[in-house]
Parts: sequence; structure tokens; C-alpha cells
Amino acid sequence: MATEQFSSSPGLIKLEEQLTCPVCLDYYTNPKTLPCLHSFCQHCLEALPLDKKNESNYISCPTCRYCTGLPEEGAGAFPLAFHLNNLKEIYSLMKKVADPQQIICENCTTANATGYCKDCSKFLCQKCMDIHRIWSPIAHHQLTSLDKVTTSVSSTSQLLAPAKQEATLICSVPGHDDSLRYYCDTCDESICRDCAILTHKDHKYNLIANSFSKHKEVLEESLKPVKGKIEVLKKVMSALAEREVEIRERGEGVLEEIHEMVEEMMNILRRSEKELTEQAKRVTDAKLKVLSEQIKSAEMSLSLLDDVENYVEQSLKTGSPQQVLRSKKQMMERMNEVTAQINVEELCPKEKADFVLSKNIGSLHHIGDIVTPAQCKVRKIDCIASTGKAISFSLSIEVPDSSL
Repeated sequence: MATEQFSSSPGLIKLEEQLTCPVCLDYYTNPKTLPCLHSFCQHCLEALPLDKKNESNYISCPTCRYCTGLPEEGAGAFPLAFHLNNLKEIYSLMKKVADPQQIICENCTTANATGYCKDCSKFLCQKCMDIHRIWSPIAHHQLTSLDKVTTSVSSTSQLLAPAKQEATLICSVPGHDDSLRYYCDTCDESICRDCAILTHKDHKYNLIANSFSKHKEVLEESLKPVKGKIEVLKKVMSALAEREVEIRERGEGVLEEIHEMVEEMMNILRRSEKELTEQAKRVTDAKLKVLSEQIKSAEMSLSLLDDVENYVEQSLKTGSPQQVLRSKKQMMERMNEVTAQINVEELCPKEKADFVLSKNIGSLHHIGDIVTPAQCKVRKIDCIASTGKAISFSLSIEVPDSSL
């Protein structure tokens, strides 16, 4: 019964989609993040075909086809997708919170849980919660009643917040077994005590706890252009959809005009009806093809921006300061790269529902054409020359055929 209630939760369905690897279509196993900020299971990355260039191996992202070099150590050397592992913990808690009557106290293991200790990361019964409040070593722990916890990601993630603040990441430099406790502003990366002494001694660095707020603001500020382009692209896609409807309606209207005109004529005009119908369809299809390509481009661009936005926002919501700052440089590079490569102006509707029926009843063998306003191109072919008050320059004008 709990499974049925939980499986119908929109929050769970969305979370399950986020936790599903797009390659194996199963829950993520040891997820790794590529430079394009798309994540996959390590074993899925290891199974991807390699493209060898200049003695180096490359793989293409299964989602966006972004090509990236494969580290010498293999796919396991890609950064861990910590936000997905954090979401797994949230997912596990959400399943329990969805049906609190089935949760057993994780301290005494005999009674039903009525609350949760954020510091211990345990569900507790009422008796164990009372002990928590009066026993001095743990009296300061943050306790939450299950009645106040909803089955949402934001609500459930709050239960893990204290534990995430204390999460420890160990430096990956060989021989450095210390935790990543500093952030080097000079190198834009997290470092341990040994790194600070040996390779970053003349650099500008500070404790992660002291640096996180500043760098979090930088990430949030850098996310604004991404959000801005997402909003603009949504408007562009809406305009493309509206234009598509207009062109279809106009195409249908032109066809209706053709049929009404042809019905007034003799049977000899039926051939012309067929020709005009095909001509109108060609115009409509040609315009719809251009719009279709623009829609695909807009959807791909929006998908890239959404992926980057989701990654950064989830990282900021679920990650510890150490986790976020360790990935900050990669996230900044990807956000700058994606926002720079997407030109919204190129995705605005190029075609219009501007073709009409041009009637020509003078000839029974050719009764009209489907025409659209010519979109001429103007180019400057020489430099502007200024002679006193007069200014002269030359232009070339290309006018395409107005009929198809």
C-alpha cells in the first residue's frame, strides 16, 4: 500500500527520472560527470565506443554529443556526480517519509518512529526523542517531527542538511590523505593542508567554510544568464509554435481558395487544381521544414541549458560546500560555454504565413501560382566614400524567385 501511495507522488516520479541513467535506463551506479555536466554510470561510460585522435582517446556524450578526452586512468577518473548520490539519499528518505507508520525507530528498533534526528541521521520513536532532548551530549541535536515533513525534495533534503555540512572529501592527490578543507582562489580548486603547504604556499586560499558563501554567489550570478536564455528560448519556441499554426492555417486557407475557384470552372481546370494544390503544399512544407529545423535547434539548446541549470541548482541545493566548490570550476566553464554557443536571434522564426493565391484566369491551362513575398538580401560591395557633404556607397540586392 505504501508503494502505491509513493509511486503516485509527482515528486517521486520526477526524482526517479533524475536518478535514471539515460544509457542503461536503470538507477545510477557510481555516477560520473562529464565536462558537459551530463552524468552517467561509470560502467556505461566504460562501454561507450572510443574515438582516437592524436594518440588520445575521446568519448562523445550520449546526451549532447559533446566530445571529451578520456583520462588515462579511464572513466573512473571523471568527477563523481555527487548531486546524484545526494539525491539517492533524499529518494531513500522520501520513500520512508511517504508512509511514516511503517518506519521503525533506528535506535531501539522496537517502536514506530515519530521523528527524525538530523545530526544522527536516524528515525526515532517518541521515547528515544525524549532521551535526545534531556541527555546533555546530544541535547543540541536537531529533531524534527515526521508530521512536519512532506514528501518533497526540498523538505526531505533539509533532514540531510547537517550531515552534508559535515561531509568530508579526501584529497585525490597521491600521498595526500587529508580532507579538502581549503579553497585556492588562485587555482580555482579545493585543496588539502598538504596541497596548501607544498604546491599552493604562495597562492591565495582560505578555508572552504569561509569561502563558500562568496563562491556560491558567483555560481548563482553566473546561472542568471542561463536562466535568462532559458526564458528567452521558451518565448522563441512559443513564437515558433504560433507561427507554425499560422502557416498551417494559411496553407489550409489557400487550398480552400484554390478549391472554390476551381469549382467555378470546367472539368478542364481540374489538372490546374492538382498542380496548385501540390504547389501550395510545397510552399507550406518548405516553410514548415525551416521551422522544424529551428524548433529542433531551440529544443536542443533549451535541453542543454536545462541540464546545466538542473545540475548547478541541484549541486547548490544538495551538495556540501566542499562538494560544490570542488565542481565549481567545471560548472562555471560549462555555463559560460553553453551560454556563449547559443545564439537566440538565430532561432527566432524565419518563415511567415505570408503566401497567397495569385489568380490568373486568363489561361485555362495555368490558372495561378502560390506566391510569398520575396525576402531580398542586401550586401555592401564597396567602402563608403565621403566627398564633402555627399556620401556614396554601392549595394548588391538579391531577390529570389517568389514562387515554388
